[in-house]
Amino acid sequence: MSITISDKAIILTKYHSLYPLINDILIKNNISSSSGEENYSSLDSFIKKINTDNNLSFMKKDILSFIRKNGYPFIIITDMAIKTGLDSDPENIKTLKTLLISYIIIMQSDLFNNISCNLLILADKNEYKLFNTITKHPQKIIGSLKTNDNRLNSIIQELALNDEKFNKSFNILVTDAEQDPSLIRSEIVLFINMIKTKEKLKNKLIKEKPLSTAGPKTDAAPAADVILKSGSLLFKNGEEPVESDYMNLSEREIYILGNFTSYTRIEVIERLLSLIKKGFGNEFNLKKEESFILNIPGETVIDTTAPITLAQLMSKELHDYKNIKIKTTSPNYNIMQQSKGFNMIQRSIVISDD
Repeated sequence: MSITISDKAIILTKYHSLYPLINDILIKNNISSSSGEENYSSLDSFIKKINTDNNLSFMKKDILSFIRKNGYPFIIITDMAIKTGLDSDPENIKTLKTLLISYIIIMQSDLFNNISCNLLILADKNEYKLFNTITKHPQKIIGSLKTNDNRLNSIIQELALNDEKFNKSFNILVTDAEQDPSLIRSEIVLFINMIKTKEKLKNKLIKEKPLSTAGPKTDAAPAADVILKSGSLLFKNGEEPVESDYMNLSEREIYILGNFTSYTRIEVIERLLSLIKKGFGNEFNLKKEESFILNIPGETVIDTTAPITLAQLMSKELHDYKNIKIKTTSPNYNIMQQSKGFNMIQRSIVISDD
């Protein structure tokens, strides 16, 4: 299964005077400006969702849902600064940063590692001058990102420093939204044509690439983190808990986030057992007679060794826990099905593509 580009755009901007110009360009390129996603139907709807949730953690889930339903957006048009009203966003650039981080996380999944983030950023004259270095070299926007996850920070820095990896995954244009409309039109048209050219090349390379079945991944890679979120606290790999708004994680589910493959599985299981052994203080009590969920989301990279690894874990180290559920996505489930150990854990698997 290959995720392809959609014919849809997401537009979140306060520059209402540019809507006719933007819509005209999109229509001429057979791109729909209606995403069909309520939170992204307008900037007002987007801000309303932020005010309801009092955070931006919904963005990654919504973007992932959009991609699964439609393919990745042909283009996202948004502002450099969006007033969210959040105390944690005094510079009004948290929306842009959260959008980029969400894409980077999603791209770590095998299923989504060929998608592109095609991003047009509208800035006023002062913002454009202030971010002059960034506007000339959009890759610097990636370098400004930072999270509470060291593994993710390493991926971000690699993107910021490696031109080839950045250009494979990101097409970013920053433009002065207050300049002459004819210049804005010219920039957007050139940007769209560039996206089309890169997509044609990508499709050609995908067609020429030989198909392969799933199997063990033995390539060197950093081991996945094992995380549980409870309230404002984040428990990771058996380390001391930290305050975090890490991601849109469900409460009281143990997540495996990152690479859970033949190369990393031993370290991942060590981290899982360390987390359980360390415990969660007064935040969460993992009782042996109750069920608990081991969540392997879509962005986690797995291979066919995952089922047998989990089966051995459940029959040995976690033998006393009688009701362990493994929550994962359809693509990961399909990979697991190709493993000889699949039937040993099949009844414990819950598929969730939300």
